[in-house]
Amino acid sequence: MSAFTPPPMSQDLWHKIGVQQHHGVNIFLPSLKRRNSLQGDILSLKMLLPWLKKTGFDVIQLLPINDSGTDISPYNIVSAHALNPGLLPPESLKPLDKEDPDFKKFQQTSAYWLRPYCLFKVLKEKNSQKAFWEWPQEEQGYNDLLYLEYQEKALAYAYTQYLLHKEMKELQEEASSLHIKLMGDLPILVSPDSAEVWQHPALFDKRYDAGAPPDYYEQEGQCWGFPLHRFEAMQEDNFTWWKERLKTASFYYNLYRIDHVVGLFRLWAIPKGKKAKEGFFIPSEQSVWLPQGQIFLKALLEDSPLLPIAEDLGVIPPEVRSTLTEDGIPGTKVPRWERYWDQGGAFISLKDYPVCSLTTVSTHDSQTLQEWWSKENNRPLDQATRFELLRESHQSSSLFHINLLGEYLALFKELVYNEDTLERINIPGHLNNTNWRYRTKPFLEEILEHKELLRLMQKMI
Repeated sequence: MSAFTPPPMSQDLWHKIGVQQHHGVNIFLPSLKRRNSLQGDILSLKMLLPWLKKTGFDVIQLLPINDSGTDISPYNIVSAHALNPGLLPPESLKPLDKEDPDFKKFQQTSAYWLRPYCLFKVLKEKNSQKAFWEWPQEEQGYNDLLYLEYQEKALAYAYTQYLLHKEMKELQEEASSLHIKLMGDLPILVSPDSAEVWQHPALFDKRYDAGAPPDYYEQEGQCWGFPLHRFEAMQEDNFTWWKERLKTASFYYNLYRIDHVVGLFRLWAIPKGKKAKEGFFIPSEQSVWLPQGQIFLKALLEDSPLLPIAEDLGVIPPEVRSTLTEDGIPGTKVPRWERYWDQGGAFISLKDYPVCSLTTVSTHDSQTLQEWWSKENNRPLDQATRFELLRESHQSSSLFHINLLGEYLALFKELVYNEDTLERINIPGHLNNTNWRYRTKPFLEEILEHKELLRLMQKMI
């Protein structure tokens, strides 16, 4: 493996993580069900830690665990700070204690986001869950007087966040004692009906919906329904909104994934009422979007103790990847897509991946390894070949090697569903009855007790 010397921009962040091989599992937390709970929660992660330590892995990557309101998609967040109340273990529920000194301290240190979020939730309930632009005029934005009016009702939401905060801090401490790193996920976009847009309307452009242009996989393009960033407004505010959410993330994580990193450079903007393919890039000129992305990334690196890892999949301008390399930000490598496309499509050797990268055999948005292999080779993926492909992903020249938990479970037929599509987490750009409803076939306890699974995972690194 080639040596890697982090550039000055991210040198300190790298040294906190360790410039060495890191191996991990990627978890969609609700899928990690326990015998007495049909949805995974933070306690599920605590139970997973000793098992992960035995595998020799040292990273848990989490898909977003922010509050996403009534949407089960963890990327349609209503808060860039608040955690999903559904992830609080039932065992940790407690009645509101206003006098708890730790709760009072949490309210003080988190006031920059907690007050607006809790007021937003109270007003949502008061207005029968309608979008905030349908609320009375005097409620269509945050102010301290409005908060004081509803402070008592807001306390219940604040206490839930306090209990979640306690659970996550305990998780981080237990992980740290085992030398396991926690990797969060920061969606760069937020729901149009969110506490973020409600509190900071000047930072978001609601004239357009963000999405993706037509490509090989989606010929009609994709419309996600998120408002765009107003880069100039964020820059004028010294990127405070970003810095504050990174501050919150630093309480729980050691590093984080930047979702759709190209969106910091330019976003596919779809005028309201138009089809996705009728959109256009904002900014459209490279002379504008390239320095914009560079300024964005510089701000994120300078004001956070966390190393970012970029999701740079799909059609990405080479200048974006060059910027990531210059800043020492690892990109993401999925072997099935890493090919010499201009030379007949031959696969790039995993030994030739950039050292500053993360290798993964699939993502939550892609077909599983089984689905892709069966289609590509017109035959199912047997255990020996699956093991070899997973092992190779852990032996690539990347410094990070992280795969979805389900890809390891699929080494054993009894640990996965008979129908391959049931193992897929999400099909982006599509509304259906399966997206984000994935739960592992076995209970967590069964995974932890499966000795052969542990043995094979230990052999991968």
